[in-house]
Amino acid sequence: MPDLKIQEAKLLFKKIHSNPKSYDLKINEDGITGSDDKISFRLYRKGERVDFEVTIDGLTFTNTTGEWNNAMVMLKSTIKKLEREEENIKIEQAIDKLRKYLSEEN
Repeated sequence: MPDLKIQEAKLLFKKIHSNPKSYDLKINEDGITGSDDKISFRLYRKGERVDFEVTIDGLTFTNTTGEWNNAMVMLKSTIKKLEREEENIKIEQAIDKLRKYLSEEN
């Protein structure tokens, strides 16, 4: 696999972290995966370190500098926050439907 330079990797992570809703982010047992219509990526644990892997046009690039532990923690936190927001929206929608149902005449 070709190397992903640290500068490019950091820029990509910043782009992902600043607009996480644009990527189909998932937490799995290996780490975090995500994609949009142009790229896919994953942050995954490899022993004591975390590697950052990006696939574009069928080519996979990897950054193995091991500087990704904090990035993985940050992205996991962001994903969990988005999941809570999504759950809260579903709850609000259900409450609105219930109120509407209760306000209807029989």
